[in-house]
Amino acid sequence: MSQSPAVIPATTKQTATVIFLHGLGDVGTSWLEAFNMYRVPKAVPHVKFIFPNAPILRVTLNMGMPMPSWFDIYGLDRNAKEDE
Repeated sequence: MSQSPAVIPATTKQTATVIFLHGLGDVGTSWLEAFNMYRVPKAVPHVKFIFPNAPILRVTLNMGMPMPSWFDIYGLDRNAKEDE
């Protein structure tokens, strides 16, 4: 089971929400830190940001190594099997 998502709340009346999905092997918290470092929330104070964490899955492409992933990856070529 993955951790609870990281959240940056809106600092004014909330009128929008961004759900940001990280890449393979990453976690939502690292993107929360990046968004804060570049002061993104200050530029759009009406936006709530949610950074969920992918579950730990065995990724076929990476020799079955368990890592944060939204889905399994079987190969990189366009004819590779796709996870459903």
